[in-house]
Amino acid sequence: MTETNGRQILTGLAETREFFQQVSLLIRTAEDSLRDEGWVTLFGNKCTDIKGHLYEPKNWMPTKIYRFFVEEEEDGDNKDKVLFVGVLLDGAGSWSGFQEPWVTCGLYQFNTEKFDVTKFSYWDWVRAHLDDKHDADGVFHEYECSPEEQEEWEGLIYQATMALPLTAIDSAQTLKEKIIEPLLLKVAEVAE
Repeated sequence: MTETNGRQILTGLAETREFFQQVSLLIRTAEDSLRDEGWVTLFGNKCTDIKGHLYEPKNWMPTKIYRFFVEEEEDGDNKDKVLFVGVLLDGAGSWSGFQEPWVTCGLYQFNTEKFDVTKFSYWDWVRAHLDDKHDADGVFHEYECSPEEQEEWEGLIYQATMALPLTAIDSAQTLKEKIIEPLLLKVAEVAE
């Protein structure tokens, strides 16, 4: 490794830290917008799945950053729903349609008799749009689970996910118009 390579590495790491600052701002802005609409975060401040294990260096950097939300009020109409907003940074092992980072969001509706929020496998759900081979085109893709699938998938009844390229979100207003408002409209539609 040369001195030039060393400086390039430091520059790349500094740019990566700045990028993560911007992703954090996006996620916190989404969280603030959803809080204003009566949704609170699930799982405290957790937002990634990274590991510090010596033999798992691929997990030293997040592949997805996310926040999950439930309705705040005890008497709310949406106690069976979990929302999320996330950023997918890596599509390793996924289909070829993933060419750049995505902002993704979704709604999951559960059978409340079978669903235990403390056992919710949230790490799987944030990639659903990508894993189901949908494009990042701003269109919600919906799926209703069969009774057998409900048993297998923690009481999941319904899911709707959507994604856009991360570069399509250039301001808090754009985030609100293209992600938050459509997500809340989907919640209202499902609640009818």
